[in-house]
Amino acid sequence: MYTRKQFIAVGAGMGTLLSGWFSPSLLKAEDVKLDEAVKKATGKSMAEIKEDNRVSVIAPTIAESGANVPVKTELNMDINLVKSIYVFVDNNPAPLALGTQVTPEMGKISIEARLRFAKSSGVRSIAILKDGTAIMGMKKVKVTVGGCG
Repeated sequence: MYTRKQFIAVGAGMGTLLSGWFSPSLLKAEDVKLDEAVKKATGKSMAEIKEDNRVSVIAPTIAESGANVPVKTELNMDINLVKSIYVFVDNNPAPLALGTQVTPEMGKISIEARLRFAKSSGVRSIAILKDGTAIMGMKKVKVTVGGCG
């Protein structure tokens, strides 16, 4: 059992250690272009990714605030054909908003999240299929007040 003084000393030591390890420069998102972010996350260039109506992006056409925009992605296809899904916000400093691997245990392929938008932008959901192809759905969202600072 730790005494109060020992607990505070250990906590202060860990805080000092972690503050050096997680410096603000490591946590700050660098401005990345959409093409670079897509290539890094998916291994595909934008030219290799085809729009497909099986990928649905559901988001508001106009968002009052970019700080909290609900975005939903649904895939209308057999779950056994899909390897992973990525969601990108085109005009954000760091476009990759989320990514996940898909397993048959997930059941229906549907992902919902509340995302930050720096400004009006397209939001893209890219599905990587098990055969290596990539398909995409997109929706434009007009933001009246930015949410990324």
